[in-house]
Amino acid sequence: MDRRRSVRRFTDQIVSEETQRELLSVVGSSPTGVNAQRITVVAYGRKTIEDDILSSVRRKLRLLAPTGIPALAGFLSGRGKYIKQLAADEDVVFHGAPLALYFYVPKRNPTGRDDGIIAAASVMYHAESMGLGTLWNGVAERIAFLSSSVLGSHRPRGTRLTAVLCIGYPALLPLWKAPERDWDTEAIE
Repeated sequence: MDRRRSVRRFTDQIVSEETQRELLSVVGSSPTGVNAQRITVVAYGRKTIEDDILSSVRRKLRLLAPTGIPALAGFLSGRGKYIKQLAADEDVVFHGAPLALYFYVPKRNPTGRDDGIIAAASVMYHAESMGLGTLWNGVAERIAFLSSSVLGSHRPRGTRLTAVLCIGYPALLPLWKAPERDWDTEAIE
C-alpha cells in the first residue's frame, strides 16, 4: 500500500489473459452491501481502447466542436488543454494503458456504487501486489457516454458503470514514498 501510485506511463507489454484472470479473482470475494454480489467487469485491451473507445470520443468531440460545447466544458472544468489534446489524438485519458477494466453493478442495487468501488480497489491492490501499475480513471468513467456506442454493446443489461481501472506494467517507478498523512481519530467511550 505504501508503494502504490497512480501510473500514467505504461510499457507496451500486454497483460496476459492468465494475469487478467488472476487479477479478477478477487472480485468474487469483494464485500458487497445487501449481499448483492452482482459485479460485472468488462476488460478492454489496448487495441479496443485506441481504435474504438478513444476514436468514438474523438469523433463526437469533433462533431460537437462547431457548437462550442467542448470549449465551454473545457473552460468551465479548467480542462480545456486536455480536451484539445484528446481531440488532437493524444491519449490523455488512458495514458497508453494496455488494459482498462470497467466495473458495472445493477442499476437498482442501493449499494451498487460502493460495491463497484470496493471491487475496483480490491483489484487495484491485487494488481500492485503482482507488480502491475494502476490508474483509477475517473475521466474515462465520466466520458463513457461519449463512447456509448462501443461500451453499450458490452455493458450488461440493467447495469451502471461505477469505476474504470487502467492496468499495465509501469514504465517508471516511483521516486519517493508517499508522505505520511495525519489522521484525526477520536475515541469515544
